[in-house]
Amino acid sequence: MIDRIYRALFVYTIGFHELMKTNLSGEAINFGIISNIWKVYALLLEHAFESDYKLLIGECNTFINKLVLRKHKKEIDRIEIDFAERLERRKKAEAQLAIDIEENQKYIKELEKERDAYRITNKKMENEIIQKNQYHEEEIKLRLKFENKLNTIYSVHFDLRNRVSVFD
Repeated sequence: MIDRIYRALFVYTIGFHELMKTNLSGEAINFGIISNIWKVYALLLEHAFESDYKLLIGECNTFINKLVLRKHKKEIDRIEIDFAERLERRKKAEAQLAIDIEENQKYIKELEKERDAYRITNKKMENEIIQKNQYHEEEIKLRLKFENKLNTIYSVHFDLRNRVSVFD
């Protein structure tokens, strides 16, 4: 009896499957269409036995989801690996950028110290130039004054000589 039931189910299932293949052969075989037909078949079977078909449909949906997941598992795994690799590359790039930023900030601080040192040196040089210009101007004034006095002395000497030569 069990053998007979098994053969009957086997023949009907294979026959039903062949019927779907021949009727859907003109169109692209869509897994979703075939799964929906099997769902209807399961509903009719449950209805024929007047049992709780929701449980069977739930199990079919779970089974179909597992099949779909198995079918796309490799692609999902590949995408997850690719995503993980990209994420790791981005993290490494971010870490390198953080290091570069820190190095650049140190370099900027060094440049600012150099700039400040140059400013201080520049200010000292400006003060020295101003001081030297003041000394130079004072020296020029002093020389002019000395030259003026010397000219006055020459003038007085020339006058005196002329007066003495008049007396001789």
